[in-house]
Amino acid sequence: MSISSRPLLLLRFKIKYPDNFFLLRGNHECASVTRVYGFYDECKRRCNVKVWRAFVDTFNALPVAAVVAGKIFCVHGGLSPDLVTMEQVRALARPCDVPDHGILNDLLWSDPSDTAADWEENERGVSYCFGRAVITEFLRRQDFDLICRAHMVVEDGYEFFHGRQLVTVFSAPNSCGEFDNSGAVMNVNEELLCSFEILKPLAENLATCMARIEAAFWSRRQQVEAMLNEALAVQAQKELELAEAAPPPLPEPGPAAAPEPQRVPPRKQRIVDQLDLSDDDDEDDDEAPSDRLHVDPESVLHGTPPRGSKLKHFPDAS
Repeated sequence: MSISSRPLLLLRFKIKYPDNFFLLRGNHECASVTRVYGFYDECKRRCNVKVWRAFVDTFNALPVAAVVAGKIFCVHGGLSPDLVTMEQVRALARPCDVPDHGILNDLLWSDPSDTAADWEENERGVSYCFGRAVITEFLRRQDFDLICRAHMVVEDGYEFFHGRQLVTVFSAPNSCGEFDNSGAVMNVNEELLCSFEILKPLAENLATCMARIEAAFWSRRQQVEAMLNEALAVQAQKELELAEAAPPPLPEPGPAAAPEPQRVPPRKQRIVDQLDLSDDDDEDDDEAPSDRLHVDPESVLHGTPPRGSKLKHFPDAS
């Protein structure tokens, strides 16, 4: 979720549930801090500067503290050395920017400390750190049972301090992408008993998410395979019905009978028959007229064309 989407989501919840959804101002909900941590840049990049100014005007109007059932004091940061009664909180003018010092600044920036006797300088360079004695005195004077605050990254998402008189609740797991802390949400029932819902860091959330995606994938794959098998079965049934309804195929014609070969007498035999070579002809050769065509029997047997023929003669042919 982008930086600008988070306050938008919270504001939508406030609009939808105005009587049981309450927003408190934190130290980041001011013009100077939003310029440092990217909120201003995102508003300017995605929309314009007017959108950022509208957010800042909304931040300046947010309340800074709340009391649950008259016993649980809720604030983003902590206590202030100038805070004596709740009337001082109610008297804070709104809308207003966060000043450099004073009750409003301390309520948004101060932190509890194990080492502080009462009040000491804060390592953040803003506001103070307060000790156990300050917490006990504040609860006694205001008749509260618990201080609930945020403002610090804690490993398990929540952490008690000073005998469960103060609890830090940090709801963002993997803060800034630099820590492996869990997030937490505190629930308070009608009897003012507190319980916590833990938001695991990204590594565990990612494993759970991947397992859910994998289960959904295999479930979807089984559904697709079932649909595919059903479609194939329907197609096979249609093909079977079409095959049964089609007329029987015509018989294929057999192979054509081969034509009988034509008997052609051998060329040599025909020539010999035409010439009628015989013993009688040999005896009459001397009496034959001189103009008779002379045929050499040997050349006839070898297929040599007679003299006067137009066929070409290839002496090398045998």
